[in-house]
Amino acid sequence: MVAVNTSVETPARRQAGVGQGVLVVLAGFLPILAIVALSPAVPKIMERFGAVPGVGTLVPLLVTAPGLMIALTSPLMGWVVDRYGRRRLLLWATAVYGFLGIAPYFLDDLKLIIASRLALGMAEAGILTVTNTLIGDYFAHDQRRTWLTI
Repeated sequence: MVAVNTSVETPARRQAGVGQGVLVVLAGFLPILAIVALSPAVPKIMERFGAVPGVGTLVPLLVTAPGLMIALTSPLMGWVVDRYGRRRLLLWATAVYGFLGIAPYFLDDLKLIIASRLALGMAEAGILTVTNTLIGDYFAHDQRRTWLTI
């Protein structure tokens, strides 16, 4: 008869440090940059698209569109994180964020710019969901509060 070892050893969980915390927090700043970087350009955008009907509403909408999509799609991103994993979503969301973040520079139609900003908000929702999830995964309760505050 062969003896079977029934004790299951769980691997030691690697403790996250300051480096991981800083990296996750920096990734969480990406969505903020999308608004901050665009805000100074609003007068130029208003001037450029001045002939477009409703420009007074559409240009502020393109500034706030990512925030709207963050609010609407974050629950979906939570499901995606659980289903497909943190790393995969963070990589895809960051790549999409980079592509869509520069898209308005190349677009000459205000409606397409707004559409790109709406899609950018979905990528930002993915980034924010993953970064907050990673803080929960990496740090103990007392450390979480510190990293979320940062």
